[in-house]
Amino acid sequence: MNVHFENSDSTQTKTEPLGNQAHQRASQLASFRLCLKRSAMSQESFISALTQTALVRLETWSLPDLERLLTTSLRYGLNPTGREIFMLPDPMAEAPLIVVGVDGWSRILNEHKKFAGMRFKESKEFVDREHAWIECTIHRWDRRVPTSVRE
Repeated sequence: MNVHFENSDSTQTKTEPLGNQAHQRASQLASFRLCLKRSAMSQESFISALTQTALVRLETWSLPDLERLLTTSLRYGLNPTGREIFMLPDPMAEAPLIVVGVDGWSRILNEHKKFAGMRFKESKEFVDREHAWIECTIHRWDRRVPTSVRE
């Protein structure tokens, strides 16, 4: 898939291949510089990893989209190149949807001081060769009753 960067500097919406000009504009973002430093990667490797993971499902994205992704990544301590947080196209909105993946939620839970473990339970019934539901029970050190959610 060819990833394009939406040029938000002009009055008309244009797309350009992700190239040096797009790299330069992205590298001016404080969130980009912080995520790059945290990754300990070269700028070229970081951009390549970012477009192959967090942005891979988007055909176009803008500088504000990238900034939202990286700012959210920093806020929650997630790695955008490690499949913990990514963006998906949202047909109901103009801006892409930010999604925290399973690896991201695992990091958030396991780093929380009050997290005391979780348990999964699957249904014995199947629908289209899949379990009809799965239930997750989350235990916290500061609560007597765990939280259970079935989906």
